[in-house]
Amino acid sequence: MPTFSWYTAEDDTIPLSEPIWTRTREMWNEIPMEKGQMVMILAYTYNWYITAIVSYKYAYAYCCRLMTIWGDNVDNWVPEQFLNMPKCKGSFSVGLHANLLNFSNRVHGCIRWKYGLLEVHTILVKLLQSFEFLESGTDLFNGIILVSLIPLVKGREHKGMQVPILVKALTS
Repeated sequence: MPTFSWYTAEDDTIPLSEPIWTRTREMWNEIPMEKGQMVMILAYTYNWYITAIVSYKYAYAYCCRLMTIWGDNVDNWVPEQFLNMPKCKGSFSVGLHANLLNFSNRVHGCIRWKYGLLEVHTILVKLLQSFEFLESGTDLFNGIILVSLIPLVKGREHKGMQVPILVKALTS
């Protein structure tokens, strides 16, 4: 699910962990919301810094990575950063698992979901112990579908979402 959206039932505010600057150069520590206004959170932009906000009836955002959460190399995939989560600069936690908003709370808070996640982790560990996963050398870029980004191979966009990899069996 790429987005979470709802409408406000009453006038309210959304508190922010860090202040933002509006288009009119005002600094806000919270986002005012009117009754009936649509609120939309993009899972892809969670833990990103919102730099422009709020128009009549809809909240819009232009986002860039939040360095206080992910450090200086926010545009690079560094799996090791998840091994050192207590060392993260951000001291707050949102969501049920690893500060990820891509799983909304609802049923995912139940114990069965946690067992399912453990099962997926077990399979992933076995795959990582048995195989080496290498870049295929293809040139990837982010395509856009509605409000989310998808990986595409340059020159093969018509084939849809792809992340080609090379898989080699590890020898013991």
